[in-house]
Amino acid sequence: MVLLALAIGGTAAAQAVPAPRDTTRPDTTRRDATGAETDTTQHAVPMPSDTAHSDTTADTTQVPKDTIKAPLAHAERPPLVGIGSQYHWDRDQMFASGGINLLDLLKLIPGVTAFRSGWITSPQYAAYLGNPARVRYFYDGLEIENLDPRSPGALDPSEVQLFSLEDVSVERGADELRVYLRSWRVQRTSTNTRVDVLTGDEGTNLYRGFYGKRYGNGMALQLAGQQYGTNSDPTIGGGDELALTGRLGWAKGAWSIDAYAMRSSRTRDQQDQDLVASVNGVVPEQDRTRTDAYLRAGYGDPDSGSWAQVMVATEQFAEHSGFHPELDFAPADSADTTMSAKQIVATGGFTRWGLRLSAADRLHFLPNSTLNSLEARLAYERKELAVSFFADYRGPDTTSTEEASARFTPLDFFSITGAVTHRHGGGVDGGEQVAVRLEAGLKVFNTWFTGGILRRDATLVPGLAAYDTSFVARRAAAATGIYGTIRGKFYKDVGADVWGVRYSNNGYYRPQVQTREELYLDTKWLSRFPSGNFGFRGSIAHEFRQNVLFPTTTTDETFDNNAPFAIFSHVLVGSIEVRILDAVIFFHSIYGINPPIYEIVPGYAQPRQLLTYGVRWQFWN
Repeated sequence: MVLLALAIGGTAAAQAVPAPRDTTRPDTTRRDATGAETDTTQHAVPMPSDTAHSDTTADTTQVPKDTIKAPLAHAERPPLVGIGSQYHWDRDQMFASGGINLLDLLKLIPGVTAFRSGWITSPQYAAYLGNPARVRYFYDGLEIENLDPRSPGALDPSEVQLFSLEDVSVERGADELRVYLRSWRVQRTSTNTRVDVLTGDEGTNLYRGFYGKRYGNGMALQLAGQQYGTNSDPTIGGGDELALTGRLGWAKGAWSIDAYAMRSSRTRDQQDQDLVASVNGVVPEQDRTRTDAYLRAGYGDPDSGSWAQVMVATEQFAEHSGFHPELDFAPADSADTTMSAKQIVATGGFTRWGLRLSAADRLHFLPNSTLNSLEARLAYERKELAVSFFADYRGPDTTSTEEASARFTPLDFFSITGAVTHRHGGGVDGGEQVAVRLEAGLKVFNTWFTGGILRRDATLVPGLAAYDTSFVARRAAAATGIYGTIRGKFYKDVGADVWGVRYSNNGYYRPQVQTREELYLDTKWLSRFPSGNFGFRGSIAHEFRQNVLFPTTTTDETFDNNAPFAIFSHVLVGSIEVRILDAVIFFHSIYGINPPIYEIVPGYAQPRQLLTYGVRWQFWN
């Protein structure tokens, strides 16, 4: 069907081509390695992405001249201090990873354990070093508030719409991940549209549409949407979601102002446990909407020179599900729940010569309290040395943080890095906590081999009550682990991305041993297609985790006393992406090896096989 669509589209395009050029003009064609003639005045170089800073050479007698307009404001992306390539994905890399939700990216990071009870509509969480509360999300500089009463203490990352992003950066502290997200923006006056279609197992169907355009006066108009649905199977947790985003803005020179809104409506079917029996083990049905919107004014570029931004934002979560008196998080007086928050954010700084100075003041108006958060950052980054100091001071009833990280690379093939985090104040953890991460790396050809140690003090972890209301917040013991990574291309376009962590003991939300090994081929095959109009990425990965404990009031951090735990699993993940011009055909699969029917959350079965495939197609003019 995809090949037929390509053929029909090619035929229609050929019929729409204007009359041939005058053959008396100088010959400007050349042959591609395939033997086909290519007009270098128009098609030798593919249209760059909407964030590229280059112009097209299209014939202006056929297509209106494309120009680059001043960019709309974007949030600061802090320096990612570490060895080798960092955990950062641009727009193309996000989708090439095969991820549908943000959780699919976070699980690629050492120390992260991902949870979901079923498929893409089920509740999802990422725990770093065994603590789901130690992953924070910042969307265009706005810290995303957790407003769902079914998820106390931890944000479900599927609340972040991955399709709406152009950039994901993860800053790894000693005991915390800070996930910085930039929304999709356009700079070109050429109209940019894109259509994504995905289908697959479990009745999965997903559609995306994008429209973006800049106007001659600097105005920007963007619209995007995503809709998906899956089978209504009580063992897998079906459902559907419709998410829409819109932006209206203006930018000229260093100044910009924009209004942005995102609204998602999700319906989730009830999901029952079918591997073990638990009185409270059910993910109830849910019908809810979340709306996030902001108005932002900015000056300058956070990546270069002086800059400042002011943002006023509102967030709202509304649930319209039926009344469930057996669930602790259900409202006692109404079937509807509406939680809202507001945030005023002022940020500014200076970036130049490898030096970065910045500060932020976030005033949070939460449902039951008001919180002021003051942040400051000082960083310096060069090839041989990088240092970063970060501080987050909050109100007297919450925890404040100071963190320092550094990287020293005295030789091209040797590097050491580390981070230290100090927590204190009157937060739910109480007292003081110190966490440390140390790592050393050796580069062989283009591949980094690293090894290190990480440690955090005892802390309070939340209960993931969305899966089972018997899961409650408990004190988790101190954790110490060793880890290693292998990252980079070791032979031409063939590379590996491997990591493994082993802790000295078991703990809540973290297996004692967890590994992920990926082998990939990522190439544009330029010797065959020098025009750059072809790309291929194929990968095969194996993911392993040992048994994972979940906290309840009657158990502790051992496998005694009938403590609930998710059984170990071996999972095979495969991916193929083929790009031809501006179209990408993809196939992604997940397959349970041992046991064939495996679990990530106690009692909830994962489908043994999940195959999804489809096409992403971008259009210009």
